[in-house]
Amino acid sequence: MVIWLHRISHHAEVAYPLLDNGLLSIGFSDFTEPNFIKDIRGENDWESFEKYFDDYWGKRPKTRYNLWRFIVEMREGDLIVVPSWGTFSVYELIEDRAIPVSEIELSEIKDWHGNKIEKKEDGYLHRTTTDKSTNKSKDEIIDLGFVRKVKLIKKDIPRNEYADSALTSRMKIRYTNADISDLKESIDKALDAFKKGQPLNIHSQIIDKTRQSILDTIRTELNPEKFEILVKWYFQRIGASDVYIPSKNEREKKGDADVVAVFEPLKIIIYAQVSFMKMKQILGQLNKSMITKTKKKQWMTVTQKSVG
Repeated sequence: MVIWLHRISHHAEVAYPLLDNGLLSIGFSDFTEPNFIKDIRGENDWESFEKYFDDYWGKRPKTRYNLWRFIVEMREGDLIVVPSWGTFSVYELIEDRAIPVSEIELSEIKDWHGNKIEKKEDGYLHRTTTDKSTNKSKDEIIDLGFVRKVKLIKKDIPRNEYADSALTSRMKIRYTNADISDLKESIDKALDAFKKGQPLNIHSQIIDKTRQSILDTIRTELNPEKFEILVKWYFQRIGASDVYIPSKNEREKKGDADVVAVFEPLKIIIYAQVSFMKMKQILGQLNKSMITKTKKKQWMTVTQKSVG
């Protein structure tokens, strides 16, 4: 299996609606005669391919390699990454041959402006537009020559959330298509993360890689007093208006609270009783207190009281 990048830029207003109907397209409509595909996939394929450009265009532009890859090198089962504005989609080729637009069956397909796309007797795709200055209808040939049948794997994956730096960089290339099989790991990772709804942003990656180290530090370095300071910091980070640690011998101390957090906009005060214990100590307290997280070496019981 090969993984291809295929950029849609030529007649995007028609190419994207075709893609929504399972047809990945490319231009080069001048070459849609019946024998073209047969000739360039025969014994003298490359020579025939070059001769077509000599005969039809009188030159051999570099862009011809895009057509060659699209018709000859792409195979059934290959994956196609299609970049778009801030997103990318992934498709799978479901047939082993490219199809001239003269052979496709079109359903009710319209371009982005609502103009109906039709295939006419000349074998080209056409649309009828209206000249706004004269209010007259005008027939226009659409320069899309070949399509590949595809099925959607995942659509509109946000680049900034799921594409790593290597894939992001490759999607900026100017070629219409390219073999990007070397980025299989990046693409698999993006697809898996998108299915799970877990963006590959730097914040989540740092948290995943440091979570255990942070927990180990809390377990080994903190004591009951330092743990109360950590809980105070947490309340500050989530937006408490005021947070304080009452004196242990405070006469009017409410609910034996170790940390008090005031959330003025919510009209709520949280009185947190904080205990930093080892597992054996926690098990000894089961009949006295509610354990919020028995798998961790620290726990916290929280009560709430409305302000005013």
